Amino acid sequence: MAASDKHDELDALREEMAKLKADIATLIKDLHGLGLASAGAARRAAGAEGEQLGADIEDTIAELKSRGEHTLRATKSAVAEQPILAMLIALIIGIVLGRLLDRR
Repeated sequence: MAASDKHDELDALREEMAKLKADIATLIKDLHGLGLASAGAARRAAGAEGEQLGADIEDTIAELKSRGEHTLRATKSAVAEQPILAMLIALIIGIVLGRLLDRR
């Protein structure tokens, strides 16, 4: 009778182990699916952030280009209106840069 009880307990333990293995396999499958879903969501979020960053960079480049063109037009206008003053300013800047670069 004791051997029969131990055999029954061993069979019950084997059944529980089989159920546990099946539960672990299901858990691993669910975690894998969750990981894939999370990776997809992260990829989509990163893509959206990248697109927004690209649009921001394009806007900044357009703004800098506009400012540069405006500055160039203003400089050309100032030089055309006062060429002697523009030459004196260029000469002074050249002298200052020359002295700065000549220091050893």
